[in-house]
Amino acid sequence: MIIATTNRLVLRRFERTDAPFLLKLMNEPSYHANIGDRGIRSVSDAEGYFEAVLNKFYVDNGFGPYLVALRETDDEGLPIGMCGLVNREGLDGIDLGYALLPPYWGKGYAKEA
Repeated sequence: MIIATTNRLVLRRFERTDAPFLLKLMNEPSYHANIGDRGIRSVSDAEGYFEAVLNKFYVDNGFGPYLVALRETDDEGLPIGMCGLVNREGLDGIDLGYALLPPYWGKGYAKEA
């Protein structure tokens, strides 16, 4: 489900088939340093994370972290990161978060998303 498009990006809900990308993104050293190590070590772990966490955000809140993809590549887009709103326990309000693969830093994609 596409949530938004910009001139360069598509934001859509994560799907179970995005597990290989989640595995890659969530094992970046920058992800571990800035967001945390979620213990995702296999595609199967990433599929479980999708079901238990990401999809649960969508079901419970109607929003959550979205896959960020470059529009220029094809209809599906090239996944480069995630960005979205998260309703986290322990916070007084909704949290805005993002994570991009390092080759896409410094190009304004996070702000655009």
